[in-house]
Amino acid sequence: MPLILVTTPQSNWQPTRNLFQQAGWALLADRPETWYQSQESEMASDNRYLLLHSHPEEAIARAIVEGKAPEAAVREWIAAAQAMVSLYKRCRRQAVMVFIPHLLANPQKQLEAIATHLGLPAAQLPETAPPAQELPVLEQMMASQLLRQTAGAKNLLAQIEACTLPLDGHNYGAPELDVSIVNQHLITLRNSLAEREEHLARLQKQLAEQAEDKQKAEEESRLLLEQLHLVQEELEAKLLENNQLQKALSEEQARLQEQEQARRVAEQALKQAKKQAETAQASQVEALNEHKQKETSFNSQLAELKGQIQNGQEENSLLLEQLHLVQEELETQFVARQNLDAELAEHRELQDHALEAANNQIRRLQSELNRFKSSATWKAMAPVRALKKPFGRNPAKKIIQKQVELIRQSGLFNEGWYLKNHPDVAESGIDPIEHYLKFGAEEHRNPSPEFDTHWYLNTYPDVAEQGINPLVHYIKFGESEGRAISAYHRPSLPAPGTVQEK
Repeated sequence: MPLILVTTPQSNWQPTRNLFQQAGWALLADRPETWYQSQESEMASDNRYLLLHSHPEEAIARAIVEGKAPEAAVREWIAAAQAMVSLYKRCRRQAVMVFIPHLLANPQKQLEAIATHLGLPAAQLPETAPPAQELPVLEQMMASQLLRQTAGAKNLLAQIEACTLPLDGHNYGAPELDVSIVNQHLITLRNSLAEREEHLARLQKQLAEQAEDKQKAEEESRLLLEQLHLVQEELEAKLLENNQLQKALSEEQARLQEQEQARRVAEQALKQAKKQAETAQASQVEALNEHKQKETSFNSQLAELKGQIQNGQEENSLLLEQLHLVQEELETQFVARQNLDAELAEHRELQDHALEAANNQIRRLQSELNRFKSSATWKAMAPVRALKKPFGRNPAKKIIQKQVELIRQSGLFNEGWYLKNHPDVAESGIDPIEHYLKFGAEEHRNPSPEFDTHWYLNTYPDVAEQGINPLVHYIKFGESEGRAISAYHRPSLPAPGTVQEK
C-alpha cells in the first residue's frame, strides 16, 4: 500500500524526507507540489496520502526570494492550498494533513500520530529533526501584508488549520518577526542604496577626470604636431639651403673647368714660345725672361686657384656631412612621430573603452535602481516603511538610555566641562550625555578635555565604519584593546586591526 506525498508550493519539505526514511516509510514523491492540482487526478481507494504544508507567509517569502512576482506567488499558493483541502475532504480516511513546523518541532510525537492515523508501523521513530530554515524578514513581512490584502485567504487558513493533525503544545500560526531585525534590514537596504549612489558619483568623477586627461592629451598632441610642423619647416629650409649650395658648387666646378682649359691653352702657348725661343734664342732672351716671369706669375695664380678649389671641396664635404646629419635627425624625428601617433591612438582607444565601460556601468546601476524603485517589491514595502517609525522608537530610546548609563558610570564624561564649552547644550536643557550620543559625536565635540572624538575616529577608521559612538566603543572595547583616547594619551598595547602612527 503506497504512501503518496502531497505538498504545497515552497513548503521546504525535503529536510523531512530523512525522518520518514528513519521511520521505515517509503514515500512516492512524484511531483508532490503539482499533481494533485489537476482536475483529472484520480484517487485510488487503497492509497494513503501524506499532505505536508508550511505557513503561507514562509512559502510566499521563499517564492519571492527565488524571483517570483509577489502577487503570482500568492495566487499559486492559494490555488494549491484549495486543491489540497479539496483532496483531503475527498479522501479524509486515507489522508492526513501535517504542518511541517510541528513535524520539525517534535518529530517522534508527530510521526506517532501519523502512524496511528494511517495505520503505519511506528518502530524506531526519530527524536530529533534538522533545524528550520531561516527566512528573510523583509520578504516575510511582504508576504504577510499580501495575505491580509487577499480576499478569502483568512477563511482558507482556518480550513487548513481545522484539517491539520494537531500537536499538543504547539499552535498553527505565522512565524514571529523580530522588529529590530526588520529595522536592521531596512537600514542595510538604505545603506546599500547610499553606497550605490556614492559609487555612481565616484564613477562620474572618474569620467570627468578621464575626460580632462583626454583633453590634456589632445592638447599635448596638438603641441607636438605644431613642433613637428616647425621641425619640418626648418628641414625644408635646410634642404633649400643645401640645394643652393649644390648649385654654387656646380658653378664653382664650371669655373674650375674653364680655368683648367685656360691653363692647358697657356701650356700650349708656352711650348710654342719655347720652340720660338730655341730657334731665336739669342734674339729673344729678354722676351724669354719676360715670358718666364709671366709664367711664374701664372703658376702662382694657378696654385692659388687650386688652393681655393681644394678649400671649396672641403667646405662641400662639410656641407654634405651636415646634410647627412640633418637627414638622420629628420628620420629619427619621423620615427618618433610615428611611435607617438601610435601611442596616442592606443591611449585614445583605451580611454574610449574605459569611458564606454564606465557609461555602461552607470547605465546598469541607474537601471537597477530605477527598476528596484518601480518594482512591486518596493511598492509593497510602503506599509513597512510607514510602520518602521512606530516600531523603532522604544528600542532606540532604550538603547540611548543604556548608553547614557554606561558613559555616566565610566567616569570619562565631564558634564560640567561639556556644558561650559558648549553653551548651546546648556540652553537647550537636554542631558549632556544624551546630546553627545545623538549629536555631539557626529559634530566632533569632545566629552571631556582628555577624550578627542575627532582624533579617535580618524585614528581608528574601523570605529567610524561600524557607526558606533567613539566613547561607547572605547568603554566597551577600546580600553581593553589598548587604544588611545587622544594624540597625547598613547596606548600601552597596539590596538588590533589598526595602524600605528609613525
